[in-house]
Amino acid sequence: MTNKKKIILYGFIIIISLLASGFINLYIPNINKKILDIVLIDSNFSFAIYLCLALVMLSVLNSGFKMLGNILITKLGIDYVKYTKEKYINKILKFSMNFFDQINSGELSERIKEIDNISLIFTPAILNIVTTIISSIGGIIIIVNINPVFLLIYLIFIPVIGYISLTTAKKYFGLVYDTAQLRSELGSKMQESFQGIAEIKSLNLIKEKTDGINLLNKKLYKNNLKQNVTFTKSSEAISIINIVVSVIVTLICVTMYAKKQITAGDYIAILQYSGIVLAPAQMMSSIYTTFQPVLATLKRLEYFNVVKEQNIDRGTKIGRIESISVRNLTFSYTNKEVIRNINFDLKKKDVLIVKGENGSGKTTIVKLLLGLYDEYQGEIYYNEKSLKNLSLRNIRDEIAIVFQETFLFTGTLKENMAAGNKEASQEEIILCLQKVGLMKSNLDNQNEILDLPILEGGKNLSGGQKRRIAIARSLLRKPSVLILDEPTTYLDEDSKNIVYDLISNKSDEYICIIISHNQDFSLLEGKHMTLVKENDYYTSLVL
Repeated sequence: MTNKKKIILYGFIIIISLLASGFINLYIPNINKKILDIVLIDSNFSFAIYLCLALVMLSVLNSGFKMLGNILITKLGIDYVKYTKEKYINKILKFSMNFFDQINSGELSERIKEIDNISLIFTPAILNIVTTIISSIGGIIIIVNINPVFLLIYLIFIPVIGYISLTTAKKYFGLVYDTAQLRSELGSKMQESFQGIAEIKSLNLIKEKTDGINLLNKKLYKNNLKQNVTFTKSSEAISIINIVVSVIVTLICVTMYAKKQITAGDYIAILQYSGIVLAPAQMMSSIYTTFQPVLATLKRLEYFNVVKEQNIDRGTKIGRIESISVRNLTFSYTNKEVIRNINFDLKKKDVLIVKGENGSGKTTIVKLLLGLYDEYQGEIYYNEKSLKNLSLRNIRDEIAIVFQETFLFTGTLKENMAAGNKEASQEEIILCLQKVGLMKSNLDNQNEILDLPILEGGKNLSGGQKRRIAIARSLLRKPSVLILDEPTTYLDEDSKNIVYDLISNKSDEYICIIISHNQDFSLLEGKHMTLVKENDYYTSLVL
């Protein structure tokens, strides 16, 4: 069964359950009326057993309908939240790097977690609200038939309750939205503190960071207190109105009973129907309170809906990359121009060494070659075809890169290597690890090494170990373009020599681009491009 058909089927069953439960709620006061008038007052005790059985059967049936509706609505909620979260995670991962440059990863994680709030509209409480509204409409019809004066009471007090609830909802929404913002900010601060714990300890910044987090916590709990106070005030005001309405209804019923216009059973039924009629208005605060986190979440999700996704599968596939040409490449970060009019040509077997000051845009050029940014001027050609018309998936499959800041995934060494080439055999993985000096050919415990656990980001490894794993992973991809960004960072002399040998004796099957301050790379044969500062931006000089 497709998801659409399942939703329609579940929705139909839920509606039937709600209607059935609502009508049962309407009939129960009538049974209580008969118990009082026929059994107790008229002393017809033989009829009591039938009425009590009917009451029990209706109550059991009502519980059955409610249980069925609750199970289905909960399942729908779980499925919908799962679908929504998957949708946005998939969407966000397709955004260009411009998006990730402008948002804190902690805040991004918090916004994704907030999607769970949507489940609040798929709860038994929501079904109870709908059932109550159905019963309320029927209750008004029944009670007005007894005496139209009751309608006047409801017309006076229900709008008052609605006004209180609406006013509360507006204030509550602002508080809920501010709370969500504070949670995001707090999550960002905490994630930053945990990631930079070594620097925080070494710089004796524990007190400053703790004070900052505590200040946000204080604001957050203050907001939570305001939410609770706002809701409590509204609930108590509505409760008082409910008491006033009940007293007025009772006085009218007493007057009617004295005039013998209603029976004692009618009085009991009227009070119960009155409670049914007022229930939706009384629940409005709860309804608004329930929906506010959902509305706040939907509003915050709008932020993602306006961001353009990168379609990495759109465009022409070119297979192996034989040549790269860059023409007048210009790029800006948030209106700050970084590089201008970069030009170079590379073909298979070429080596390009890129040098320049820190922040001159060396890594930016690499990211542009990968298509991580869309908003650039100039052209990038692969095999004489513009990158803008090519499949980014194809291009990225053909390029292996070791970034300056090495990132490893949580898992095993083998799993991290396989991320570079899922089809690679264990023998190929071992060979690449041997090339970077992480494994010797005569070891008996190769499987044990491959099963080495790697913690978040590779924090249980040294910088040099992470760097060599990243280089081995890039070699495993069998690329047509190999890009190494500061490849000898964190490496000892022996490991540096391994990298020099890999580059010097590289296969002629791929283009090699090296970004480095290390003067030893200047000795390599190939094209040497230096980024030279002109005013506030950098241009290139190819030697």
